[in-house]
Amino acid sequence: MTLATIDRIFSALFSSQHVGENLDICWHAGEPLVLPIDYYRQAFDAIERLTPAGKKVQHCFQTNAMNIDDAWCGFFNAYGAKIGVSIDGPAEINDANRLTRSGQSTFSKTLAGIKCLQRHNVDFSVISVLSSASLNKAREMHDFYVSEGIKDVCFNIEEIEGIYADSSLNSRNKEIEFEKFMREFWNLTVNSGELYYVREFTDMLNCIVRPENDKLIYNSMVEPFAIVTVDWEGNFSTFSPELLGQKSDDYGNFIIREFLERQAGGQYFVRRFPAAQP
Repeated sequence: MTLATIDRIFSALFSSQHVGENLDICWHAGEPLVLPIDYYRQAFDAIERLTPAGKKVQHCFQTNAMNIDDAWCGFFNAYGAKIGVSIDGPAEINDANRLTRSGQSTFSKTLAGIKCLQRHNVDFSVISVLSSASLNKAREMHDFYVSEGIKDVCFNIEEIEGIYADSSLNSRNKEIEFEKFMREFWNLTVNSGELYYVREFTDMLNCIVRPENDKLIYNSMVEPFAIVTVDWEGNFSTFSPELLGQKSDDYGNFIIREFLERQAGGQYFVRRFPAAQP
C-alpha cells in the first residue's frame, strides 16, 4: 500500500461519520512484517498527521513473528503497537499446517519471535487455528502456552472459506470433538490459573452473564462499518474482513467502493463499482 493510498484512505475515513473516539488499525493479511520498519514509521507518521484532535489511534499487527527481532520490538514499544502472533501450538501441531513454501518448519522462528517480544516486554496475544491436528490435544495446547509464558490466547476454527473448499473439521464427529476440546481446555485453564485471557471463554461469559436490561449481544462482524477492511489499492468492504477477498457467482465480489478521492478543487467524489446484475 503506497503512502499516497494511505493518505487517501485516512483522509476519507476521518472526514466520514464512521470513526469514533478510538480507532484500531490492524496491519494484517499476508505477512505485514516483510515490509521494512521505515515503511511503517512513515505510514504511522502520515496517519498521525491526519488524525483529528480528540481521536486516538491504536496500531496492531497480526504476524507469524518469524521476522521479529530487537529492532522490531523497539519500534513496537516506541509506537505502543499491539501484537498478535499466529501459532497453532507446539511444533507437531503447528507444523501440521504452517510450513514454508519449501515445506520447512516455521515453529522455531515463530517461537524465537515470541521470545524476543517477551525480552522487550512487548505485550502480545496468540491466535491458534484449531484443526484435526489439535482437537484431541487440549492438554498439550494448554501446557505449551503455559511453558512458553503465553498468557493471552484466541482460537480460530479451520473453516471452509473462499478457495478452501474443505476442512479437516468437516464432519459431525468433529463438532463433538470440538465441544470436548473446549470443555477440557476450560477445566485446565480454571485449574491452572496460568492463562489470564482466553477470547472464546470471555466472549461466552459476556453473553451469559450480563445486566438484565442489556438485550444486545454485540458482534462487530455484523455491524455496518464497525470493521472496515481495505486492500492495498484502497478498495474496501465491511462486516467480516474475509469478505474483501471473496468472490461470488451471484455478486462478483463484496467490495463496496473505492475510498473517496480528492479532486483538484478539494472536493471528494466516490468512484463506485458497477452494480451487480440481478
